[in-house]
Amino acid sequence: MKIICVAGFAALALGGCVSSSADYAGKKASYANETTVQTNEAGEEVICRKKIETGSRLRATKRCATQAEWDAYDDEVKKRMKDMTNARSSQKAGL
Repeated sequence: MKIICVAGFAALALGGCVSSSADYAGKKASYANETTVQTNEAGEEVICRKKIETGSRLRATKRCATQAEWDAYDDEVKKRMKDMTNARSSQKAGL
């Protein structure tokens, strides 16, 4: 009877650990991709994105731009990723 009680208590304790680490991961992810919206002198909305640098808990970069500038930036990033993927695929095909 004591063994069953101890096993049940251990299962509850481990279950609590799993949920708390999942909660921490969600908080960390939301902090890492923080976005704020402000208005500049011209009356345009300026969107600021803050991202934690990979491998660091403290170092972050913050970049602010209008929606049109963010759209252009996102398109450029997608184009570069596509170009790198295509270059890598053609290297593998040549082997």
